[in-house]
Amino acid sequence: MTPATMLRLGAALVAGLLLWKGASAVWQLKDDHDRLQRELLAAETQRDTARQANATQAQQLEWLQRFAVDQQQDARALIAKLEAINHAANLQAAKLEAAINETESAKQWAATQLPAAVASVLDNTAGASAAAGAGADRPAVPAGNGLPAAALGTAAQRPAGSGTAADAGGA
Repeated sequence: MTPATMLRLGAALVAGLLLWKGASAVWQLKDDHDRLQRELLAAETQRDTARQANATQAQQLEWLQRFAVDQQQDARALIAKLEAINHAANLQAAKLEAAINETESAKQWAATQLPAAVASVLDNTAGASAAAGAGADRPAVPAGNGLPAAALGTAAQRPAGSGTAADAGGA
């Protein structure tokens, strides 16, 4: 084998190796391209699905907002109706109370004069006992709630006398 033939053979071998490497790189690039195309298609599908989900949620939110506004308006209307019903019921109750109190016996009872002794016992206006004074027949009213302290026992009780239930044979 001559050196020229060897050189040609070496050149052919190097050319074949370069061709094989180039073809391998092209196949690798083609595989990468195909994989990236599939990933792009999947990403676009996910994007479209997310857009559709967002649109659906936006529609649901709009519906919920309209529903909430309608509910609020309905609640206000019901409150207004309830207030009107309560007002009417209060008017009816006042009319009924007035009608009950306007009977003839109620008018007579209201017009009845109390005896002076009873009126003086029921008179609890400020200064009434001071203005009337404490006489022998009417002891001074104690300060406070009008009752003697329980710690005093029976010593603070008035003795039974004229005008009491015990004198009349009562309790």
